Amino acid sequence: MNARTPTSSPSARTIKRKRIKLNMTNVSMVIWFTVFFIAISAISFNVFVLTIMGIHTHSNINIADIAKQVHIKESMLPAIRGQILDRHGEVIAEDVTTYKLIAYLSPNRKGINNQPAYVVDKEATAKALAPILNTSEANILELLSRNLFQTELGTAGRNLNLSQKQAIEALNLPGLAFETTQSRHYPLGVFASHLIGIAQYDQNLRMIDGKTGIELTLNPFLRGINGSVRYQSDAADFIYKDMLYEETLPTHGANVISTLDRGIQETLELSLAQTMQEHNASMAFAMVMNIQTAEILGYGHTPSFDPNRLNIESYVDLNAQSNIEPGSVMKTLLWASVIEQGLYDPNITIPSRVFYMGISNGLPTWLPNSTGSYATVRNFNRVDHGLVNFNRGFELSLNTSVAVLLTDYIHPSSYIATLEQLSLFRNLNIYGLRSINGQLIARYPIEMITLGFGQGSTVVPINMLSAYQALLNDGQHIQPSIVKQVVDPSTGQVVYEQSPTLLNQVFSPSTTAQMIELLRGAVVNGTGRSYQIEEANIIGKTGTSQLPSPTGGYKTDEYMYSFIAALPYENPQYLMYYAFSAKDAKGGHQRVDAQKALLRKIAVSMNVSQEQSSSETTIIHVPSFVNQSVARFNAFALEHKLKTLVLGEGNQITHLSIAPNSKVLSSSLILAQTNAPLTTMPYVIGLSVNEALHLARFASLDMEILGEGMIVSSNIAFNEPINEKIILTAKKP
Repeated sequence: MNARTPTSSPSARTIKRKRIKLNMTNVSMVIWFTVFFIAISAISFNVFVLTIMGIHTHSNINIADIAKQVHIKESMLPAIRGQILDRHGEVIAEDVTTYKLIAYLSPNRKGINNQPAYVVDKEATAKALAPILNTSEANILELLSRNLFQTELGTAGRNLNLSQKQAIEALNLPGLAFETTQSRHYPLGVFASHLIGIAQYDQNLRMIDGKTGIELTLNPFLRGINGSVRYQSDAADFIYKDMLYEETLPTHGANVISTLDRGIQETLELSLAQTMQEHNASMAFAMVMNIQTAEILGYGHTPSFDPNRLNIESYVDLNAQSNIEPGSVMKTLLWASVIEQGLYDPNITIPSRVFYMGISNGLPTWLPNSTGSYATVRNFNRVDHGLVNFNRGFELSLNTSVAVLLTDYIHPSSYIATLEQLSLFRNLNIYGLRSINGQLIARYPIEMITLGFGQGSTVVPINMLSAYQALLNDGQHIQPSIVKQVVDPSTGQVVYEQSPTLLNQVFSPSTTAQMIELLRGAVVNGTGRSYQIEEANIIGKTGTSQLPSPTGGYKTDEYMYSFIAALPYENPQYLMYYAFSAKDAKGGHQRVDAQKALLRKIAVSMNVSQEQSSSETTIIHVPSFVNQSVARFNAFALEHKLKTLVLGEGNQITHLSIAPNSKVLSSSLILAQTNAPLTTMPYVIGLSVNEALHLARFASLDMEILGEGMIVSSNIAFNEPINEKIILTAKKP
C-alpha cells in the first residue's frame, strides 16, 4: 500500500468550524457585555455625578442651573385703599402712584463703561433740584454731603408726581434714581386736615395704613386686604401651559363719604387764614353744622397742615380734643334753662354795674352791697348800663344778669342738669371722630356763677356746637355726624350709613322760639351787630373769654373771641361756631370780615340767601402776577369781580398782598404794588377799617383811623401827594 498524507475527515472539519463559531460567539458576547457594562457604568456614573454634583458629564452642563430656570414665584397683589370723599363726591383722599428720589453718594459706584453713577457735583445738583422739589438748596446740599453710600432727600424727595420725576430725569444728573411707590394723595391740600387725618405706607403691613383722623378711625373699611399670586415660570418669567398658577385677588378698601361740603370747607379754611393774619391770632377754629340732621358741613382750625407735605405742628384736633373756657356763648344755655322751667320774667329790671355775691347753705346769693361779700361779678370792661331787663342783659351779654339768674331764679343744680342733658361735658362719641370730655367745675358758689358765663369749667368746642343744635332744633338733641356712608366701590353696596339719631329732648319748641328772638336781638341790637350780612337774616351770640395763664390765673392781654350764629332767622337751618384767640381787645368783634364771608357762603350754598345772584362769595385761584403787566392784572380782576387796589403809577406788578398762585375769597381786598413808588393818595372811600389797616401795613403808610365801620373821608384827597400823616374817618353803615 502506498503511504498517504493524513487529511481531515468531514466530521473533524465540522467540529473545527463549530469550535471557531463558538469562540466567535463568546468573543461577541464578551464584547457586547463589555459595551453594555461600559454603558451602564457611564450612565450610572453620570447619574451619580448628576445627583451629587448637578453636572451632566457628556455635555458638561450644570443641570442645577437649568432647574433654577423653572421655579415657583410668589408676589403680592396690592389692595387699593378706599377714597375719602365730600358729601357731593369730591375726592379728599386717594391712592396714587408716586416716586421717591434716591441719591447715590459713594464714588465707588460706577455705571456702564465705568462712568460715574453717583452725585458728582453736589452743589450743582442741589441747585437744580431745589425748585423742582420746592425746598431750599441748603437743605438738599446738607443731605447730599453726608458720608453715606446712598440717601433719600427727606419729605421733599418723597411722593413725587410724574411731572416732577420727568423734570428731574431731563436734568441728566448722575447718581439719581427713583423708586416707584403707592402713596396717599390729598388733592385739596389743607382741607379739614386734622379731621381727615393722614395715611402712610407701612412696610410691615405692605400697604398704606391710617395714622390719624378718619384715615385711622375708619381704617378697617378703608384699608382692604392684599391679594397674592403663586406661579411657576421660566427664567424669563414666561408661564407655560400646565404650569402652576394660583391667584387670590385683593379686596379693595371701601370708600368713605363724609358729611363735609367742599365749597363751605374751602371758604372756612380761607376765612381762618384771614383771621390769623388780620388779628395776629395764636389759634382759630370753626365748624358748620346742619341743624336738623346734625351733619358737620365744615370743620377746621389753625394751625393746620397740608397732609401732602406733613408740615404738622400739632396732632391735636382743637375742635374735638381741646378744652376751652367758652365765655359768653354759654349764656344762651342759661337763658334757655330758665325759660324752659317757666321762671323767666323779661320785664324785671336789675342794676348792671356790679354784683356782690354772698353764700348761704353752700349756694351763691345776691347781696345789696359789698358788706359780707365773698366775691364780685362785673361786666366785660366794667361797663355800667344802668337798670336793664333780662332781655337787654342777654343782648349786651352782661355777667351781672347771669349772676342774678343763678341766685334768684334758677337753682345751679337745675342749670347743671340741663347741661348734662346736652352732654356738654361728656364725650359725644361721634362715629369716626376721636374726642375727649370737658370738665365741669362747680364745687364752690363762685364757680356756679362763672359757669353761667363760661369761665372756670371747660368744654370741647364740638360739644358747644352740638348744644346749640339741640336748642335750635325744637329742643331735639341729635347725635352729630361726620360720616354719611361707607360704600364698597366694586359692588356699590352701602356698608355703613349714618342716620339722624335722637339723643335727648332737652327743650320744648316754645323755648326754642323764645331763644331765637333773643338771639336775633343780640345781633340787631347787641354785641353781634358787626356780624350781620346782606344775604340772610342771622341770629347769634358773641363770646369774649379770658384765657388761663401758664403761671396761674388769667392772661390780661389776650382773649378768645367767639361767635355762634344760625341762619336764616326765620327758620334756622345752619349753624356756625367760629372762634380765635388774639391780643385784640377792641377789634375782636368788629373786624369780622372773615366770619361774614363764611356766613355768606353758607347762605348762598345752602339756598337760604336773599341776594344769591348779586353778592355770592366765591373762591378764586389767583395766579402769580409778579413781573406781569398792570393791564393784565386789572383784566383778571375785572373778569373775576375781585376787589383790588393798585398802588403806584407803574406798568408792572412787583408784588401782591397775597402769596403767588393762591386761593382767595372774592370779597377779599387784594393790594398790588407796581414798579413805581406810591406817592399819591389811593382811593380808600368805602373800604372797611380792617381793609384800610391792611393797606397801611402793606404800603408802610403812616395812618390813623377815627371811628368804626367804613371809611367815609380822608384828610388827603384822592391822587393828592402824600406829604403828611393820613387821617381817615370811619362810620358804621
